[in-house]
Amino acid sequence: MGGVLIDAVFIDCEQGSADFESVENMIRAAKLTDMPAIVRLFSHEDWIVERMLCRGAEGLVIPKADTTEKLEQVVAAVRDHFYPNPIQDRMVIAQIETREGFAALPDLLRVDGVDVYFLGPIDVAKSLGHQGNLDHPEVVALIDGAIKAIRGVGKVSGILVDFNNIDHYANKGVQFLYGHVNELLMLGAQSMSSKIRTDE
Repeated sequence: MGGVLIDAVFIDCEQGSADFESVENMIRAAKLTDMPAIVRLFSHEDWIVERMLCRGAEGLVIPKADTTEKLEQVVAAVRDHFYPNPIQDRMVIAQIETREGFAALPDLLRVDGVDVYFLGPIDVAKSLGHQGNLDHPEVVALIDGAIKAIRGVGKVSGILVDFNNIDHYANKGVQFLYGHVNELLMLGAQSMSSKIRTDE
């Protein structure tokens, strides 16, 4: 992904198949192009946090971050790993993706050491009983309210985007915009095939 206007790569160990060894190799490949690598954890236990940091991860995503205790535990584990040095060059990203997580957002926003509050529209829609319907009014209202709350306390919000809604969320002030690589590849393939047909 080097040479493209992307700020970081996102390695998914929650739903993806990457193990510790392959994560380390992916991070090494990213570093060859000066691309930071962010890893989504499969668990928030201290030993997993430390093992991913030892592999060179420059950011950690905590899935289902629905309690302050879970967030505080990860932040403490990151700080302990780098003690006595500061952790300012490592990101801690809380993924808010359940009904419980959204309800707890006011408390989660008070946790010191969290850099991004990353909203998960797919899972929250499922949590609300609207699986697959990301445009349901209840889902939209919850997402919009969370973005407003996060911005209101001067924190950074993030969300999954695609080609159709990236401008919408950027205009709302969302700063951490994540897109699936398969969609980026699809857009590239469509653009190339369109050019080939035009040139014929």
